Amino acid sequence: MIGGVQDEGIGPIEWLIGGWSLKGGWNAMRALGTAGAARFFGREGVMEAGELVATHGPTLSRKQFNRLTEDIAQNGIKEPIKYVVYNGRNYVVDGHHRLRAAIRLELREVPAEQVTLPFRGYKTFQDLIHFDP
Repeated sequence: MIGGVQDEGIGPIEWLIGGWSLKGGWNAMRALGTAGAARFFGREGVMEAGELVATHGPTLSRKQFNRLTEDIAQNGIKEPIKYVVYNGRNYVVDGHHRLRAAIRLELREVPAEQVTLPFRGYKTFQDLIHFDP
């Protein structure tokens, strides 16, 4: 039993500070499946990729993005995508490239964490809606 969740034969999982660093990466959580991840993190820790709205376009080169996508395919998403809620929509404030890579890899769910403004370069809700995806 790990963090109140029965280990379902996927190997060791290590709960570290914040609950996001897992021994074996996010692939270990994918192995638990949606129900296992929901029990482990609570629903706020997992979100459908389609529920997140990008607030800017890509800034990585194609080569850098392909490397990131390959890393996520092999190791999973290691850092949750940060978002804020505004007018019922979930706007990404950190993790745009991870989200794009997850969509390219056809991952239905991603680790996500709701944050509040101000957050990094986003000071107000107006900063979120300058980009129409």
